[in-house]
Amino acid sequence: MKRTNGCVILTKSVRLTDGESLFRLIETADAFSEGWVYSLFVTTTENGTPQEEFLYDVSRSRRDAVDILRRLCTDGVKASSLHSAVSRLLSEPVILP
Repeated sequence: MKRTNGCVILTKSVRLTDGESLFRLIETADAFSEGWVYSLFVTTTENGTPQEEFLYDVSRSRRDAVDILRRLCTDGVKASSLHSAVSRLLSEPVILP
């Protein structure tokens, strides 16, 4: 692990019927291990009014975090429902090959 600060590694903007959601996937160093922590920051603007939500430590796997972000974008999640949407995604059963 060479980098010790965090950064936005992926940004995606999604149009909604009454506004827009901007998704940012953030990678930060885990202070207690040699790995990384992936978090989400979502800003939804509806009728000119922004609402923001942050969800720390969505995943410790970059691939899983990107998959979660893609699902949220596909579902058109708003900032107000970020926590419940991620909770639902993480509770879905995993089918291994």
